[in-house]
Amino acid sequence: MADYFSAYLYLGGRVQREDAPGLVRAVNEQGFDNVPEFKDVQELCAHVNAGRPLYQNEARWGRFEQVQDWLTAHRLPFKIWAEDYGGNPAGIEVYLPGQEPVYRCSNGDQEVLVPAHEVIRLSNAILCASVNGDREELRARQAELEDLCGTGDRLTLPPLEVTD
Repeated sequence: MADYFSAYLYLGGRVQREDAPGLVRAVNEQGFDNVPEFKDVQELCAHVNAGRPLYQNEARWGRFEQVQDWLTAHRLPFKIWAEDYGGNPAGIEVYLPGQEPVYRCSNGDQEVLVPAHEVIRLSNAILCASVNGDREELRARQAELEDLCGTGDRLTLPPLEVTD
């Protein structure tokens, strides 16, 4: 038996014009609680590009199978935030084409939680690189910290756009 709990879906990337009706159909068939059916891709783009996620109060395992399958098949990036349930922490999952999914624990405000030992490790690495004047190492550790905290490129989605 599946567990059902609240989850949010964020969309981004470039969808080909001929594929756009399929995206709208997949979103509408999934059935989200916070939006009526979208008439076309422009309406969908306007919604998600305004920073408003698609929401389901009872998403099966915190997933959106129909939409996720479509997005993955068409290589569009997406992010899911699922609320905590049954002792499991809330979490963020980011899917970017050609990369392994990125998973992060988060709090109820969708802020990424970073373990203290990781903050200490990266702080020490940044300090050492700074003292040693190793700019390349400094930039690499700063990028790693941004990625870990959820502010790096791997957790940020581009706007949803239609291309020819």
